[in-house]
Amino acid sequence: VSDVPYSQASEVESTPSVSSAPASSAVASEENSSEASPFFVLPVGGSIIKDFDSDNLQYSETFKDWRLHLGIDIAAELGTPVLASADGTVTEVRQDALLGTVVVIDHGDGILASYCGLNKSPSVQQGDRVEAGKQLGVVDTIPSESVEASHLHFAIEQNGVPISPLELTGDIG
Repeated sequence: VSDVPYSQASEVESTPSVSSAPASSAVASEENSSEASPFFVLPVGGSIIKDFDSDNLQYSETFKDWRLHLGIDIAAELGTPVLASADGTVTEVRQDALLGTVVVIDHGDGILASYCGLNKSPSVQQGDRVEAGKQLGVVDTIPSESVEASHLHFAIEQNGVPISPLELTGDIG
């Protein structure tokens, strides 16, 4: 927060509240030591080739237009295993005309993660309980991003609001 006098800022920091900070480790911060924070990792090990952006339009090579990008694209070759980012329950497995095969996992605390562009027969089904690191399927194609390099589209909503997955992995500050 900018333009806040130091005395007010320290009052805010010392007041116990629900943290909006990323859950970047399995150990909860001292402020929230009574609350369990889920531990998130990226589902594939490639580099981020397109960032999350809910405010600015990004150019789509496939559609030749500008649109919001409410997830991150992680470079991965076709056939790369896609792993669960955290423990959770599979709430949906669907075929989507724009996103290909999508597996949605409820990770608790209002967090729903969508793993998009998987193979047509993923390794999990609706109702399965998964642990972090469990293989969900493998990278396949994403129709709405088909002219771009092979990748996984990974999107997260917290309490119905899209957020950057990197906020939960601690990879952004």
